[in-house]
Order: sequence, then structure tokens, then C-alpha cells
Amino acid sequence: MERTPEILLYRPHAEDAGRLTESLMAVVNVHSAEDLDSALKLLQLHSFDGVCVSVNEAAPVDLILELGGLLSRLHDGLLVLDVKGQVLWANDQAKALSVAEGELTGKSLFDALGPTVIMGPEYSPINRAILDGAPVRTVLKTDDRTYIELLLSPVVSSTGRGIKWMLATIRDTSAETLLHQKQNAIVQAGMELADLQPEEIRELSQEDRVDLLRSRLMHYTQDILEFDNVEIRLLEPESSRLAPLLALGVLPDAAERELHASTTGNGVTGFVAATGKSYLCADTSEDDLYLSGVEGARSSLTVPLMLNEQIMGTFNVESGKVGAFNETDQQYLELFCREVAVALNTLNLLKVEKAAAALEGSRQLLCEVAAPVDSVLNDAVFLLSRLQGQDELAAEKLRRILQQTRLVREKIHEVGNKISASCGITEEQRHPKLHSKRILVIDTDEATLLQAHQLLAPLGCTVETAHSGEEGLQMASTLHYDVALADIRLPDLRGFAIFRTLREAHQHLPVVLMTEFGYDGGHSLVKARQAGMKQALFKPFRPDLLIKAIENNLGGDV
Repeated sequence: MERTPEILLYRPHAEDAGRLTESLMAVVNVHSAEDLDSALKLLQLHSFDGVCVSVNEAAPVDLILELGGLLSRLHDGLLVLDVKGQVLWANDQAKALSVAEGELTGKSLFDALGPTVIMGPEYSPINRAILDGAPVRTVLKTDDRTYIELLLSPVVSSTGRGIKWMLATIRDTSAETLLHQKQNAIVQAGMELADLQPEEIRELSQEDRVDLLRSRLMHYTQDILEFDNVEIRLLEPESSRLAPLLALGVLPDAAERELHASTTGNGVTGFVAATGKSYLCADTSEDDLYLSGVEGARSSLTVPLMLNEQIMGTFNVESGKVGAFNETDQQYLELFCREVAVALNTLNLLKVEKAAAALEGSRQLLCEVAAPVDSVLNDAVFLLSRLQGQDELAAEKLRRILQQTRLVREKIHEVGNKISASCGITEEQRHPKLHSKRILVIDTDEATLLQAHQLLAPLGCTVETAHSGEEGLQMASTLHYDVALADIRLPDLRGFAIFRTLREAHQHLPVVLMTEFGYDGGHSLVKARQAGMKQALFKPFRPDLLIKAIENNLGGDV
């Protein structure tokens, strides 16, 4: 005997459904429900062969859409709950998202979803929705790192007597949540990477600073970005060379390969360094620009390290899979590389600061030792002029003293230059004619002699001084100078006499006379100009005029 079908008749407008009920009862068993609460309870208790809904013209169109099966086609999971959080009904999508076994109906919401951890922001969503009478949103996490967004919306009964049900919408937000987490992790890693506090690393050598940066890069690249094959190179602006900084999983020959910033002949890395544009190589076998770097690599992604439109280097990652990288990976890497560039800039600033300090320190030391060194030179020259031709052994010793004394000054200068050059800084070269020139300054005023050291030493000049005409004459006769500066008010050789005496002793030595502004009682400057002096100097020095006077007297006879 055939079973009589069981039908649920939902008739919210009971006064219009009498005839329909009688018609149905002739062929099926009818279970009637006049409100949604009754209908849901019947659905829980019985397994029906069909549902019949009686509507009139005033029925909401939403109900007709639901009858068309649209609810089952929702992308999100949908569950109907009672006020205790028990599942009354769930669509197929909700069942697919659940990791619980068996039917969801009759279980509490969180039992129905399976083992989860509430991540917030609301940690008691059911209670909160009932208390506030408003939708509540929160995030759940399952054991397998799946993130589910839960939206609970309370539904007031048709009688208006409080909340009777709740609609729970769930959807898998793992992709966007993990994306957001990764973005935050990259930003945090970048901030930590760039957090190179000057006071903490100022005392480290440049090599130690680079090692610190390199170790941090290795950690964040592998743990956060999850890249195993990485090559980072830094651009040397003067030569356009791309110097290796970090190589992970890169073939030794490739890591040592000489590369320059160029759009041709230097692979993808050279192209990116030359253009400042990221480059996605989907298939290395079909890309003529690609140069082999990692064994078995089939795709690569290369991003420039840039700060304020300045290209500082390149960051290259490779994979053994074709098309392993996409635009999202590119965005991640570009975001990270901005922070890498900031860290590199911090190191460069400290490098420049240290070099500048070394250069300035050597200059200050030169000024500090200037007077004692000049005094030794003066005395040695004086003794040499007395012993020459009488005691050659003593004279030779004195020449050695002169040589070694001069060498002391040169070594101090050399140490400062070496430290600066190692950091990419060289002495100021705005006045290349002055570099390596020896200048003799003859004056009784210590302030003038010190000023000459301070102004000319930074330009690469070697300044030596004398305090009298006789000292100056002995120095000029014994040692080589490119230019001599002499005051016209020396105690022993005044005015034009010092110019004439120096020229008689050394006819090819350019001589520049100095005086306090406006004073030339013996018309010494006029006479010197008539005798061939190109330019006079007034004290205190104006740096530009001092430099101009020396430059005008370099490079030929006067």
C-alpha cells in the first residue's frame, strides 16, 4: 500500500485557505501552520514531502522569491535560530561551511558550526543580539585556520511580542582575513626592519650594521613573505653597479655575477634598477630578459627598492613553478620594499654621518697639531741651515726629521680620507686646483695662521707657517711650496722687502702680500704689483678671496 504524502500547509491568511485545505486533504495528509513559529516547529518534528504556502495579493514578494528556491542558492550560509541559539533550519551552504557531523537542526549554533574560537570583536554574539535587538557581527576561527564571519540578526515575531528567532548568516572570509593579516604582518615587519635606532647602532661598524640588516631581512623574507629564493642588490650611483647584499637559494655564480642598472644585457634585475618598475616573469623559459639565478626556477618577481623616487636597489624572488607570483604578491613585496628602502636610507645616513665625523675629526686634529708641527719644522729648518756643509750626518738627520714631521700631518689627513672614502664621501672638490698644494703662510698673528689652516686644509691643501721673515725665507729655501702668503708688517722684513727677498731666493715661487684692510703705508702692494704680484690679500680673510688669490697664482711663473 502506498504511503500518503505528508504536506505542510503554511497559511498565514487562514481565512482565505479553507477551500485549499479541503482540496489538499482529499489526496495528502495536511499539517497546517498559521504562523512562522508553528511552521518551524512542525518542520523540526516531521519530515514533509512538500510545503504549500497560501498567499493572497497582499503577500510580500519576498515570500514568493523564497519559494522559488533562491535561499538555497545564496552564496552565504543561512541558519534560522530560536532565542536559545538552537538551529531550526539551515541551507546547504551553511551545512557545507560546518565541520560538525550529522544534521545541524536541533543543535546549538556553535555545536552546529563545529569546533571554533570566537576572535571578536563580539565574544557573546547571541546574548548581545537579544539584549540590543540589533544585528551583531563577529569572526570565528576553526581548527584548520578557516575564518568565518557571523552576522546575527534578531527577528521580531508577527505578534510584536519580542524576539522569536534569529537569522544567522555565515561566510568564509579566510582569504580576505589572511590577506589582511599578511598585510599587517608585512607592515609590522617593515616597521621593525626600519626601526634601526641611531643611538643603538651608531657605535657599530658599517659592516656590523649591514650584517644586522641582512639578518633581519632573512628572517622577515622567509617567515613573513614565505620566500625561500631571494636576491637583494644595492645600486652604487657612481658606477651603476648592483652590489650583492643578500642571496638565499641563489646559485654561487649568479650571486657573484656582475650586474649594472641597464635595460639590456643585465637581466631582469638590471632592467628593474634602470627603470624603477616592478617586473613579473611568469615563465622564465619564454622571457629573453631573464638570467638564470636559481636552479630550476620557472618564474620570478623583481621589485625596485625606492625612496622618494630614488632607486636604491632591487629585491628579486624566484620559484620553481610557472606563474608562481601574481599581482597580490607584487603588492606585498612593493609594500615591504618601501620599508627596506627606509632601513637602507637610515644606514646610509649613519654611514655619511660617521664619515663626515671622521673627516671633520681629522681636520680638527690637523688644526690642533698645526702649531706644534710648524714649530718643529721651523726649528729643524733653522738648524739645517746652520749645519749644512759642516756636519752632513747631522744635516741628514735633520732632513729626516723634516720628512717625518711632514709625514705626521699627511698620515692624519690620509686616515680621515680613507674612512670617508670607504663610506662613499670624498673631500670637497669645488676647488680642484688647490688639492695637494703646499702653502707657506708668514705672519706673526696666530689667529691668521690658524685661519689659514682652517680654511685651506678642508680643500686638500697642506699649510705650513712661519712667524718672521727670516723663518719664512729659510722655509722657502729649504722646502718646496706652491704659493707663499706674507704679511707686510713682519718684525724683520717689512713691506716690499719680504716680497723682494722671497723672490730673490726662489724666483719661481708665487708670493701674495697680506695686510690689514686699508693699510699700506710704504706702498708695498703697489711696488709688488709692479714687480709681478698678481693679487694682494686683506685680513681678516674672506674665504672666497683667499681661495681666488691662491688659485690665480698657481700653475705658472709670475
